[in-house]
Amino acid sequence: MNEKKKRRVTLLRVVKIVLTVFLIVIVLFPLIWMAVGSFKLEKEILGYPPTVFGTKYKSFQRIFKTIPMASYIKNTVIFAGGSTILAVLFDSLTGYAFARLDFKGKDLLFLLVLLTMMVPFQVMMIPLFLESNLLGLLDTY
Repeated sequence: MNEKKKRRVTLLRVVKIVLTVFLIVIVLFPLIWMAVGSFKLEKEILGYPPTVFGTKYKSFQRIFKTIPMASYIKNTVIFAGGSTILAVLFDSLTGYAFARLDFKGKDLLFLLVLLTMMVPFQVMMIPLFLESNLLGLLDTY
């Protein structure tokens, strides 16, 4: 490559990197501002000039004193972790069966699996809640 082409390629790379960093900052700024704002009081959020960090963290102190957050976090980790492990186990076994094994009704069963995946979860929320309630599974692991 000649010298002029090398400079052009290098300049193009620098422009791409600068543009990418600029776009990342634009996309992430609202999320970072929201996270930082969660530690501020309302008057600090709406005040002028805006501050980066809040002076008091009373809202989080009040939340952790009045709500058993540790218990809720533990429940979430147990439920999410357990359901993820079970889903990965059974889904991988099912995927293996559909990919490698030949059995009667394979195509029909695969079509049924695909059809159930196409039903939006919002359609199933209330029936699942009612079924869980009838089985006595609410507020239990």
